[in-house]
Amino acid sequence: MADCELISVLDLLRQSRQKLILRTTTHSVDFFSNLFLFEKNEMGLKLLFEKEKTQFINTHFLFPEEDTSSIHSDFYNSAIKRLICLLSEEESSVHESISSSIFYKNLASTKIEFLDLLINMEEKSSLNLSQLKYLIIKDNRLFEREMERLTTGTKGS
Repeated sequence: MADCELISVLDLLRQSRQKLILRTTTHSVDFFSNLFLFEKNEMGLKLLFEKEKTQFINTHFLFPEEDTSSIHSDFYNSAIKRLICLLSEEESSVHESISSSIFYKNLASTKIEFLDLLINMEEKSSLNLSQLKYLIIKDNRLFEREMERLTTGTKGS
């Protein structure tokens, strides 16, 4: 890769990182609201951070169409092939038959969708836990009231 080609690829990667940094500096509602929602929920935070990490990686491989050239495609395809090898921890002829860009885009998109689903499930389970706690407190208090009524009714007879 020539110096100007390398610089253009590095510039694309820089632009991708800027998009991610912008999410933080502009206080992205979807990210920061979940931080507060899961502040006392370790599993929810782990899922949220895993999603952010996946989006970070994914953003580095999704170049705008107008910036893509054969040079960038070669870089992109070689990076994807390396990623596939790392994910499977072996090289095989199967890797060659997989369309790298389609495979990676589907992999990252599927992982992000799956993490969104898990985050939503974690949020629902937190709400269900709150409802269960409410019902326990309510039932205990109603039981105590009934016991008071029954014991004061017995003493008065």
